[in-house]
Amino acid sequence: MRDFATRARLVHADYAVRAAAFAYCFLTIGVHLWERGAGAGVWWLLALQFLAYPHLVYWRALRSAHPDRAERDNLYLDSALMGAWSAYLGFPTWITLALIGSGPLNSLFAGTLGTWLGASTAVGVSGITLGVAVAAIAASNRSAVEHELATTQREKTPMPVGSKQ
Repeated sequence: MRDFATRARLVHADYAVRAAAFAYCFLTIGVHLWERGAGAGVWWLLALQFLAYPHLVYWRALRSAHPDRAERDNLYLDSALMGAWSAYLGFPTWITLALIGSGPLNSLFAGTLGTWLGASTAVGVSGITLGVAVAAIAASNRSAVEHELATTQREKTPMPVGSKQ
């Protein structure tokens, strides 16, 4: 039987990456929320998700009888929560791209379903899809999505020389 440190190799590797990446997400999403005057409840959820959550799931996985399996479950939960935050924020283009892209990448590098690329990516994407669906139903905030789509389209439309936006 392998010793505990070897058994929890995935847990330790993911913890360092998760803690740093989530702290960065806290700053990035925090700027987005600050610009929009978000309330205290949203800030508490943001802090819980991106500052406390990485430590809580690390603790959970380390104390599990099957730490690698627990860490894979944490990666699925990460994907669902990233999808939920993307939907809640109204799908801001660059934040959503980073949040949505992180799930399949984490699943792929963790080898959640062996070495098969398609299965690992599908697991990450399905977690994200679940998070998006739940958050979209709960929030029903279509005006933010429409605003983001209009802003993105306006950014792609070339302006005539000398005109002001």
